Amino acid sequence: MTKFAATADGSTSIVLYRLPAPPPALPERRCQITGPAGTFFRPTWSPDGSTLAWQEDDGIHTLEINLDTCAGSSALVIAGGKHPDWGSAAAGRALAATAPARIRLAALLKGLKVKVVCSCTATAKLLLANRAIGKAKRAVSGSATLKLKPNRQGRARLLRGGKSVSVRTTGAGRTVTRKVKILR
Repeated sequence: MTKFAATADGSTSIVLYRLPAPPPALPERRCQITGPAGTFFRPTWSPDGSTLAWQEDDGIHTLEINLDTCAGSSALVIAGGKHPDWGSAAAGRALAATAPARIRLAALLKGLKVKVVCSCTATAKLLLANRAIGKAKRAVSGSATLKLKPNRQGRARLLRGGKSVSVRTTGAGRTVTRKVKILR
């Protein structure tokens, strides 16, 4: 398996190396990136190894590069940005939402708690027969709990009946729906 490495630390060039396998083969110098706005700092590869990101004095840049031909073009993607990182928080964590499988009616009337994990603004709706009876919205960075309290009309509808409610959570370009059984 061939891997690639990049080196730069407060310099005016980034050098890309091919790391042949198996060890102890020596790294092979492949490409050099020059001409930063100031200096290059903190190069980091994308998880799939196709794109390199780094910091310059004006922000974070990326480069999709063909390491066989050294062809590619860079772009400033976050003006003024520092510390490039391909981790899930930097790229926008995908939405995950959990709700209890069942809840007593008395507890539901006080509010249903939904745990949300993402780096986004999450919106959760409490639905009874596909009609919204409660809503909560919150900016989330990591994990948070949203409490969905039924509105006045929703409380009346819940007291009249219904075997279940749904919780529809949206954020980070994704929607997650969970069904919750009502225990009467």
